[in-house]
Parts: sequence; structure tokens; C-alpha cells
Amino acid sequence: MLSELSPGLLAAVGGTPLVSLPELGGGNARVWAKLESFNPGGSAKDRTARALVADATARGLLHPGAVAVESSSGNLGIALAREAIAGGWEFHCVVDPRTNQATLAMIAALGA
Repeated sequence: MLSELSPGLLAAVGGTPLVSLPELGGGNARVWAKLESFNPGGSAKDRTARALVADATARGLLHPGAVAVESSSGNLGIALAREAIAGGWEFHCVVDPRTNQATLAMIAALGA
């Protein structure tokens, strides 16, 4: 729900609202839109990063002081960089040389 408060930035990931779009439905069809832009990074990749980190942490592969390397040239890299700050581990993002400069700046600003 949009009015709920989250106890922290990462807790807000995945609490994306659904909105009905009755004007797009017809007959027995109901159409809903999931507003992924309400994730902290404005992307569905926030959810992907949260799941990857949760799995790696549960398996003992990721912990404070660990180093993770992932290839991304967009929102997943930004989301993983944010996760790394919160988790106390180091993140190295391997990017394509043609990556958008704003994306690179955000990843770098988050310490990756």
C-alpha cells in the first residue's frame, strides 16, 4: 500500500502496488498494472537483486566483508550496489563500454 511506512530502504522492495485498469479490460477480462516504479530504485530489478542477495546470503556465500562480481549495464547493477551498501559487502559491477553514463555514475556513487 502506498501509505505504509517501511522500516528501511530494502524493506520497501517488492511492496509495489497493483492498480486496476478497467478501461483496458473487456468481457470477462480484468487488467491490472503492477507499479514497479514504486520500488526504491524505480525498477523491477530491485526485486531481482533482493532475491539474488537473499539466496546468496542464505547459502552462506554472501556476508559482510565478502566480494561479489556481477555483469550489468543498468538497473540490476544499481540495485546490487545499493544492496552491497546495506549488507556490508563489496560489489564490483562489470559493465559494457557503451553503458549509459548516468547509470555508470549512479553505480559508482553507490560505491561499486
